[in-house]
Amino acid sequence: MKAMEVRWIRTGLVTGNPGQVNWINQLAANGITADTVMGFPGQLAGTPEELVALVATKLRGSVSMMEGANEWDYNWVTQLRRHQTRLYHAAKATPATKAIPVVGP
Repeated sequence: MKAMEVRWIRTGLVTGNPGQVNWINQLAANGITADTVMGFPGQLAGTPEELVALVATKLRGSVSMMEGANEWDYNWVTQLRRHQTRLYHAAKATPATKAIPVVGP
């Protein structure tokens, strides 16, 4: 990836997966940051608050963007708006993540 001059990757983030944390941090050590998809309503990957805490504590400097739920389609307006709002507020209320862009679906 480094030889191809990759600068970032996009990946879904989950809590409870130390292998994923190590992989993302190893990429960052080689100049490749992550755009992390921060779960979606009802997913067992973790709440928006848990995922932001993971970025703030174990992925500092490794995440260049936090992305809201993608391709959400069941009862999507209400649930997605609530999920995206929680993600945004959690990210901006956490000193270690407040400067990381939060993008919508």
